[in-house]
Amino acid sequence: MTLIDYNDIYYQSETLAMEVEGMSDDTLIEECNHILTSNLRSITMDSIISSYFKNGGLTSEQRKNAIGFYILAYGEFGWES
Repeated sequence: MTLIDYNDIYYQSETLAMEVEGMSDDTLIEECNHILTSNLRSITMDSIISSYFKNGGLTSEQRKNAIGFYILAYGEFGWES
């Protein structure tokens, strides 16, 4: 039987959220692009990255989606584990 320590889960979740919220658009796009080089695929993220390189920035909606992708990849999938 595995016991879950919710304090550890909460700490990890909050630390990840603080990390990604403090990233510049450049860093966030670089990190998401790096994630996409693995076996994870996202048509939405591909579109956001293309738009970023075309326009030189992210809209608030694109940034929100990129942050969600990053958190999902690292938090839920344990991408680098």
